[in-house]
Amino acid sequence: MFSIANIFDQYPWLFAVLAIWDLAWKGLSLWRSSKNNQKYWFIAILVVNSVGLLPIVYLVIDHFGWFKPGRRKSAKTVKTSRRAKRF
Repeated sequence: MFSIANIFDQYPWLFAVLAIWDLAWKGLSLWRSSKNNQKYWFIAILVVNSVGLLPIVYLVIDHFGWFKPGRRKSAKTVKTSRRAKRF
């Protein structure tokens, strides 16, 4: 019969690899969410154990700036000098 306990009995190193994988992604995403002052993401990532899936989703959303108003810059920006603004 197939069970997860049998997998960890056969491959004891697999648990260590999964723990390191989760710790790395969770640490990076918790650090970034606290740096960006995003309390709800911090709590969600801290509480939900998803073997790195939720932290990866957060990091992708944060990287591309989705769901953050004003984060994206327009493609065409025009800079004017101080002298041009006076006239």
